[in-house]
Amino acid sequence: YLLERGRVFNSAGTPTQAVPLFREAWAVGTTSDLDYYAVDAAHMLAIALPPAEQSPWAEKAIARANGSRDPRTRRWLGPLNNNLGWTHHAEGDFGAALACFEAALQAYETQGKVAEIRVAKWAVARAMRSLGNFAEALGKQQLLLAELDTAGEEDGYVYEEIGECLLALTRPDEAAPFFAKAYATLSKDNWLVEHEAKRIERLRILATHAQP
Repeated sequence: YLLERGRVFNSAGTPTQAVPLFREAWAVGTTSDLDYYAVDAAHMLAIALPPAEQSPWAEKAIARANGSRDPRTRRWLGPLNNNLGWTHHAEGDFGAALACFEAALQAYETQGKVAEIRVAKWAVARAMRSLGNFAEALGKQQLLLAELDTAGEEDGYVYEEIGECLLALTRPDEAAPFFAKAYATLSKDNWLVEHEAKRIERLRILATHAQP
């Protein structure tokens, strides 16, 4: 009940009203040995609190999930590590982000979640690019591309990252076709077009004339 009330307030854009409810849910969950709900509460606090206060709650959630014997609770480890990884990445701490993405990948592999495994592999390679490990990042994205080709699937984000890695390696002529594929795919995503118009336009430009 506390979690759902908090979610309603948070979704309505009033996180200050949600936070006390999530804190109370955490207290109830931890004192009653309800690991799944305690982790959920910490996870929501890591979303609703101001950015500077988010990481400690994400870490509490991960620690609680790691220490739980409940399989349902341990399924939180993938998304929790993924979310914390992106928090670290936004802060510019790419090494910490990579460690979280690798932990997320391990969790998803344990659970055998194919789609989530691919996303986690992508995130690991993305963090490597941010760390300047362009060749290694490219290799991992190319392996993902091979998986997609075998499955007969497309992924604009993989195309985009391969293009970015090739561009970083000063191979613009090789990068351009991947930017073209990324543009063709991602420009159909209405959310991206609305919220990341500059990114989509950059892909369009690089598709025709990639610059190292």
